[in-house]
Amino acid sequence: MKATRIIKSKNMNQGKYEQLEMQAKQLGKIRSVVWHDFGSINGVSIKGDRKIRDQWLKEKRQFKVSANAWKETLRDSFADIKAYRESAKVRKVIYKQITDGNEKTL
Repeated sequence: MKATRIIKSKNMNQGKYEQLEMQAKQLGKIRSVVWHDFGSINGVSIKGDRKIRDQWLKEKRQFKVSANAWKETLRDSFADIKAYRESAKVRKVIYKQITDGNEKTL
């Protein structure tokens, strides 16, 4: 199950806020790259995020966030892609099982 966490802070200084904002933007870019590169047919053969992570480490990719943050973002994004694919499989099975043309609105 996925959850979005919203953390509130009192008296956060502008510098810390800007650092968090920059980190969120960088992690969003990583998420976009994962979806773009592996959310399509190109990523079907890849079974897990570790292959991608290992390749990125081998390429010495640089991210403007901590290693832990980008690795967790990669893992989370890849898990979302896998869940999306599984959902599509279920929808396909359900669609095939429905015989009445009026009910095929999935």
